[in-house]
Formats: sequence, structure tokens, C-alpha cells
Amino acid sequence: MKVIIVSGSVGTGKTTIAKKIAKEKNYKYVDINNLIIKNKLHQGYDKKLKTRLVDTKILNNQKQKLMKTWNPRSWIFALLKLWKTSIR
Repeated sequence: MKVIIVSGSVGTGKTTIAKKIAKEKNYKYVDINNLIIKNKLHQGYDKKLKTRLVDTKILNNQKQKLMKTWNPRSWIFALLKLWKTSIR
């Protein structure tokens, strides 16, 4: 299984390029921010950084569950304005 993760600064075209690659290669596109919001995986919001606070272990568990339910050959994950933050 192939997984492509696209990350970078705000406004650099991550979503655009990830969706383009997914379409051209027939990969499954997953927007991590939407996954976090839909499944209520965030533990708060940092106003200074303008980002959700996410426990990466919880997020990784959710991604693993998601990948078991779908069976595409390849995946593309777009990390949009997501800071890797571990909350304990």
C-alpha cells in the first residue's frame, strides 16, 4: 500500500496538489482536518497558532481504522494547518 502525505505552510497549494495527484493516480484523498473535525478528535484550539490541538496517537488510531474500512491501492493524506501536538 502506498501512502503520500502532503504537508506545508498555509496557502502553499497542499490541497490543490494532493487532489491533483489523487485524481491522476486514482488514489484515495483524505483531508486530515475534515477527519479530525468529523470525528471530534481535537482536544481544544490554540488561538495564537490558529490550529486545533490533536493527540497524534488518537489521530493515528483513527487513520488506521479508516484505512481498514476502505481498500484502495494507494492513499493521499493532506495535512492542512495541522500541528503535530501530543496532549497527555
